[in-house]
Amino acid sequence: MSLKHLAREFRTAHKLFLFTVVNDGGSIKVLERNRGRDYEVSFELGGAAWLDAVEVVIRDEGKGQFFKKFRGSSYLLLLEVKYNNRGKFMQLVKLQNGVESKVIVPGGERGRGWQDFRDCWGSLMGRREGYQG
Repeated sequence: MSLKHLAREFRTAHKLFLFTVVNDGGSIKVLERNRGRDYEVSFELGGAAWLDAVEVVIRDEGKGQFFKKFRGSSYLLLLEVKYNNRGKFMQLVKLQNGVESKVIVPGGERGRGWQDFRDCWGSLMGRREGYQG
């Protein structure tokens, strides 16, 4: 199978998330599509391995905030867990040349949004669903 056609997706209450392999397998693009707009973060495969930190976010779900960063060739990736009046959410941010792009994944009921993110991510990276690290 060609890597340029490799894609996975999942839905939360009001959002669609799409993971796609781009640049002939050299990069990963994460797209968040909601009612009004699309948001995307793309990064090299080095950042892809780093994103396995999602496992820590899910495992430590009730333990407060979380922050992790990865420095790519010309960008910085941040993975954060934050809170607002609607509950917890996970934020994947890319900073490059003074421009910030971000994708926000709501925790959902019992962290289901994050688990779906992890399962979809694991499937794209060649792991079975329900991957436990």
